[in-house]
Amino acid sequence: HVSGRIQGRIRKMPVDMVNHKDFITMTPATFLQLGRVSNLPTVVSQVITAALVASSEPPLIPLLAVMFAFLLLYTSGMFLNDAFDASYDREHQKFRPIPQGKVTRHAVFLWGFGLMALSLLVSLWGGVAPAGSRFLSFGALVAAAVIVLAYDAYHKANPLSPLVMGLARGSVYLGSFLVFAEFQGWMLYLAGLPLLYTVGLTFVAKSPRVPDDVVGVLVAGICFVDVVVLACWGVWTWLWFPVVMFGLARVLGRWVRGT
Repeated sequence: HVSGRIQGRIRKMPVDMVNHKDFITMTPATFLQLGRVSNLPTVVSQVITAALVASSEPPLIPLLAVMFAFLLLYTSGMFLNDAFDASYDREHQKFRPIPQGKVTRHAVFLWGFGLMALSLLVSLWGGVAPAGSRFLSFGALVAAAVIVLAYDAYHKANPLSPLVMGLARGSVYLGSFLVFAEFQGWMLYLAGLPLLYTVGLTFVAKSPRVPDDVVGVLVAGICFVDVVVLACWGVWTWLWFPVVMFGLARVLGRWVRGT
């Protein structure tokens, strides 16, 4: 049902000329702007935090795989957000790449869905740690992809969009937990922390009265949820890492706006 509605949204959009060169020759600056690169350190912080909570010594290959998979998924969601919102952005956010003519909407759709598919392939390739569950960890990433797609397609008119965005952030924790440990109830409780933070953040970000720079700080601030989780779990030696990721997100935000 959701897939059919999303296909309907795409079909109803005004038709742009499909230029294959846009897909191939997209500039690095446009790619980074579409992917909101300044937000990506927060994903790294979440994955590392979840891995340390689930396993005192997470194996390197599964750790890199789940991190890269969620980075790809997050980036794909940012691309698709611009693709679905192209008509709105032409009126209200003309600084975005599609309204500026830097890339066509169709090319952004192709990149977005391609990155999403790649994230699932990376998750399968990376496998899981000995105590993890391949089925559940991959299922969590698939669920996250569905959540991201549903948010991008309907967030403008959906009053529950902050909750959907929160579920996407919570799924980063849950999907990472399941790579390194069997499912347990505490995983849901901890996944609820970034969920609640993101729900509040999304409500704030939707207000036209809130400056963009404040939104960027709040987006980067999700790293401090990771600080709280690590502290509560007694992982004191890694408390510095989310703080560094917060700082990196703010530094990157000087070149690419965090939204």
